[in-house]
Amino acid sequence: MTDGYLLSENIIHLLGIEALPEEDKFALLDKMSAVLLTRVMLRLDDYITPENEAELNKLGTDPIASFKYLSEKVPQFADILNEETVALKKEMMEAVGQ
Repeated sequence: MTDGYLLSENIIHLLGIEALPEEDKFALLDKMSAVLLTRVMLRLDDYITPENEAELNKLGTDPIASFKYLSEKVPQFADILNEETVALKKEMMEAVGQ
């Protein structure tokens, strides 16, 4: 599978867990999102200045505003996000034997 395919494909489908109850799918997506966010932020640490960090803290927990801000301040943001998304999807697929 190509990285482009993995980026565009729904993780629920990739894992073959469409039959799970909706609440279980949402719980899994929440956990994966938290892992992805942590990984992206760790990689962005080298690019974030103290001023940028202060601005991010002002944005609070709004992921859309934070991602917009980061995409404006870190030119590599989209690449980092895509790389970490693909890596997480591959790890999840390996874990379930897909």
